[in-house]
Parts: sequence; C-alpha cells; structure tokens
Amino acid sequence: MRKNYFKILPAFFLLALSSTLVKAQCSLAAPVIMASSTLICASSGSFALSASQAPGAVVSWYANSYGGNAVSNTTGLNTPLMSTGTASYYAGQVTGSSSQSIALPAPTATVSTMPRGYFFTAPTSFVITGVKVSTASSSSIPDVAIVKFAAAPPLYPSATNSFSVLFYDPQDAINVTNVISVYIPVNSGDIIGVIGERNDTSTYYSPQPYSTNLGTYPVTITRLGSSNYMSNASPSNLWTEPSGTGNIGLIELHTSIGCVSPLGQVQLVVSNPPTVTALGPSSPICAGDTAVIYVTGSGTFTWSNGPSSNTQTLSPPSSTYYTVKSSNAYGCLSNKDSAEIVVQPLPNLVITTSNSVICKGNSGTLTVSGASSYAWNTGSNDSVYVITPNLSATYVVTGIDNIGCMGSDSITLPVSALPVVTITATKNTICIGESDVLTASGASTYSWNTGAATQTILVTPTGPKTYTAVGTNTAGCTKKSVITINAL
Repeated sequence: MRKNYFKILPAFFLLALSSTLVKAQCSLAAPVIMASSTLICASSGSFALSASQAPGAVVSWYANSYGGNAVSNTTGLNTPLMSTGTASYYAGQVTGSSSQSIALPAPTATVSTMPRGYFFTAPTSFVITGVKVSTASSSSIPDVAIVKFAAAPPLYPSATNSFSVLFYDPQDAINVTNVISVYIPVNSGDIIGVIGERNDTSTYYSPQPYSTNLGTYPVTITRLGSSNYMSNASPSNLWTEPSGTGNIGLIELHTSIGCVSPLGQVQLVVSNPPTVTALGPSSPICAGDTAVIYVTGSGTFTWSNGPSSNTQTLSPPSSTYYTVKSSNAYGCLSNKDSAEIVVQPLPNLVITTSNSVICKGNSGTLTVSGASSYAWNTGSNDSVYVITPNLSATYVVTGIDNIGCMGSDSITLPVSALPVVTITATKNTICIGESDVLTASGASTYSWNTGAATQTILVTPTGPKTYTAVGTNTAGCTKKSVITINAL
C-alpha cells in the first residue's frame, strides 16, 4: 500500500443538504417497455422504445442490467445506431423523490495517494443525482467512480473486483469543481462505493467508519481504497481496512430519495438477413432421369416444394423451377432464388410400313422418324429399312435425340404364305366347238387371263389354248396357276 502523507486541516465542516424526507414504504412496478419492433433485419439500425410511466414518476433508461448512469430521463428512447448483434436496454422509474445527500464530516487531512473513498449499505431506495470529489485540498481535474458491490470489500491486503461500475469519469476537465450530474438508481440494501482523487490527492477524514445520515436515514460509511490509479482505467482491486484504521476519502454524493422501481428489460437484435443462391443442373435432363439441385448460404432453408435440406434429388415430369429461401436464428428472411431443372421429353418415335402384311419372299420398307439416330434390333441403323422376311417378326427401334435422350418403338409385321392355286378342268382334251369348265382353287379371289374374275369359267377353245388364273388370298398375296386345254 502506498505511503500516505498527511496535511492536517484546522477546521471541520459538514456537507449536507436538507429537505423533507418521506419515509413511507413504497412499491413501484418496473415500467412496461414497448417497441414497434425488437428485431431489425439489416446490417444496422436504430430502435424507438417507450416505457409506461406511473403518475408523477420519472422514467429513466439504462444500458446496463445494474442501472448505472442513465442514458435518458424521458419515457421515449431512440437508441443509437446499432450494428449487427444484440443489446439490452433497461427502464426504471422513481416517484415521490426528495433531494438529499450523505452528510460528510469536515476533512482532517490531505493525502497524496491512490484513489480513496467509502462504501455503505443503502438504508433506503434512492437515485444518485450527482457526485463531486472534495475540493478542500485541491481543485485539480478529478477522477471519480461509483460502484456496486456483490458483498462488502475485503480487508487489505486482499482486494476484490466483484463489483459493477455504475459510473466512471476520469479526468473530467468540464466539471472540474462542479457537481457531476448522474442518474443512478439504488435499491435499499445495495452496497455502494464511491471512490476518487484529484491529481493523485485525496481529502481525508479519520477515524473510520463514520456514522452519518442520508436525509433522516442513518448510514455508516467505511473506508474504501484502490491499488490502481483511475486516470486511464476504471477502478479495480478495491479493499477496506479494519475499524479505526485508515481514513475515509471525502466525496460528495447527492441523491433523490423516493420509490425506486425494479428495471424493466427489452432485448434488441440487429441481424443481417442471410443470402441464398440456388443452383441446378447446367444442362437438360431426359424425362425419367434425376437431377440434383442445391442451395448455398446459411440459415434454415425452405424450398417451394416443401423440403428444408440444402440439396434435393428430383425427377420432375416436365421442366420445373424450384424456389428457395432461408431464415436465420432470429427469423430474418433471405432473398429468394430459383433453380430450374429443364426436362427434355424422350423422343417420340413413329414407325410406318409400306405393307401391313408382307407376302413371303417379297420385300417391305420400315420408316422411322422422331430422333436423330436409330438402332434396330436387327442391327440396322437406317431410318428407312428394307426387309425381306420369311417369318412374321417384331421389329424394335431405339432412337436417340440431339442431347442423348432415348425413346423406342416397335412394330410386328406378319408374313403371309403365298396361296397354292390349282386349276382343274372337266376335260383336258375336247373337240373343237365343244366347251369346257375350268375351276380354280386355293385362294380367295381369282383373275383369269380371259378377263373373268370368278372361280369357275366356261371356255370354248378353237384349238389348243393355255389358261392362267391368278389367285389372291386374304392377306393380298398372289400366286398363279396355268392349264392348257387341247381342242382337236
């Protein structure tokens, strides 16, 4: 601990403000905080907040859960511009207040030392409205802080950093000798410490602790010291000393005593919306095939066809667009993007034939269309295919279009046997002038070289003569038969 050099001051004085103090018990609810929105989906933004207000109450806003110096003393608050992240704001209110300060003793010494002050347990609820490091021994630029302890500080040489800094004002060149205005709510039972210095000099009173009052509330203030200077760093390593040892650093603490509410809280979020990019196949797919679409980006994805995965394997019946979007953990929605699967229909092959039935030994032509190239099951690759089958057969062709999609078609061609046509005569030899009956058989219809088209004909040759009958079966296949009649 740094050595202390005392300069005894001859006079005692009392720093106190007096007014009527209301000691009645009170209960005041935390303000209800309202906001048009607690979420901004952008890279930055500002929020408009408002708080409910009890009759006659003063509403104050804070950036810390423990209060601290108020950022505003109105029911409405427009927050500073926030970048992406989260922040909380707190609102409290005070009613029935009266101005008081802790009554301090007259100084007894000036000490060149690290920051000194005092701590106390709040005897009631109040708001700290001002603080001033004593100018009894120096009017240099002050360093001052107000803290709230979780428990009373330990005895030196132990020290604690278990406290919240409610206010910290180093090197205040504006309020050098004036009271520094603050607005810090304190609840009954809080352990509050005030500590400061002027150019490494503190004004002291001893012995300590010192029994005084806050308005009409008795309070005991106890020595508080720091092992670090505060001109460029907030207070740290705070401690006290046993009763009767050391001195109290004199720092004025001005308050407004009344009903102090708990703090209401609102959490605000500024979040960049996610960005998504949907990607699909770079070329068409054939009908019946599958393709993969996927999305890059962050958040929870939602596709227009339902799934939430980042990839999908699909086989649409026709060309289809799939739209995707995402939302982040705060509910901010991304842009929408789409991926298309282009579906190429399979080639629609059409086979035509020159004959619906082929007579055995004859040729037929198969013609196929609808694709770019073809392959028959017989090995041919022609679009016009000449066949001479002996038996009925099925011909299958596969066609491939310009992107490789395949279709197929088939045709069954029956092969009909030729009719077996015979001609019979009543007599094969007759006398000139006589008639003969010729009968054809083995077909369905007949055509004679005489011009007749009946199965039986009557002939009267004048000499030897040859007769031909062409028979046609039901498939249209023909065969002829010849007979010679001798007329003598």
